[in-house]
Amino acid sequence: MNPDLAEDLYGCLEALDPYSATHLVRDAVDGGQSIERVVTEGLAPAQRLVGERWQCGEWSIAQEHAATAIIDDLLGLLAVRVPRGRRGTIVLLSAEGEWHVTPARMAALLWRASGWQVTFLGGSTPPRHLRRTLGGIKADLVAISCTLPLALPGVARVADALDDLNLPILGGGHAFGPDPHRAEALGLSGWAGSATDAPALFERAMDRPVGRAERLRTDDEELMLELQLPELIIAAERRLLQRFPTMRSYDEYQRARMREDLDHILRFAAVSLQVGDERIFQDFITWLPEVLRGHGVPTGVAAVGLEALLGVIRELPRTTDLLEAGHRTLEAATLTDDDVDAEAAW
Repeated sequence: MNPDLAEDLYGCLEALDPYSATHLVRDAVDGGQSIERVVTEGLAPAQRLVGERWQCGEWSIAQEHAATAIIDDLLGLLAVRVPRGRRGTIVLLSAEGEWHVTPARMAALLWRASGWQVTFLGGSTPPRHLRRTLGGIKADLVAISCTLPLALPGVARVADALDDLNLPILGGGHAFGPDPHRAEALGLSGWAGSATDAPALFERAMDRPVGRAERLRTDDEELMLELQLPELIIAAERRLLQRFPTMRSYDEYQRARMREDLDHILRFAAVSLQVGDERIFQDFITWLPEVLRGHGVPTGVAAVGLEALLGVIRELPRTTDLLEAGHRTLEAATLTDDDVDAEAAW
């Protein structure tokens, strides 16, 4: 491990200094460190620290974007040092709805350094355009990167669009969780726990007949939730206004943010149902108060939002169970008196 590289690189990112970051990475490679080590022990942990600083409220979104842009430039700098691979061709894309491309670019660089040719199609790739592109590429397999769980439905659309091409379709990224369950539920051929695990998985995928997991099919409740979602948000907003009359003085921006928060809760519940994994919603509910607290918002607003939604949901038992379990999780958290002042927060 090389914690000094990650720490020094993070210092460059904190200072928004691309020149020092470039010299640091170039010196590491010229000094004999492999590109794999520079990525996994330098760029990746430094990027994680950037995300943590945003989450705890120490960094603004603008700072996080500027630091990520530096990381992207460094990946481009390293990419020109990798010779053309000969082990096979990977088409890498981000799931439709997924715009976080830096993790995918890191993975692409690691795979190229392992001898693969990689064609990266960027963020949020529409499946219909993917088929057209694959017609001109002799791909051995397709890899889908997904960081945010809300983009997992886009993974399923890609798998459906490529169903008749007889190609292994593999998934990787934070959204897939700690095991193959979500990838299998979405109909993929396999799952890589990390970018460093992927090359060996790809080798195995090419050496055996293409196999696809049986995708979970959408049931009536998932369809009902999708159809009812706009109405549920409006009804929950009305319920909040009745409980907190001063919210009626909110401007349109504040109202839009309120509706966005309610929409987020329901969409995480919907994705959990779609892939049959309640951990997605529970992880979101556990993460949400940390972000709210880091950005100076009382964490009690999360519980209040769940209560409002629970008050308007009808005939959606699995969704109700998810929201009730999430509410219990929030109630179990230690909250200060300020935390429950939801009216002042929203």
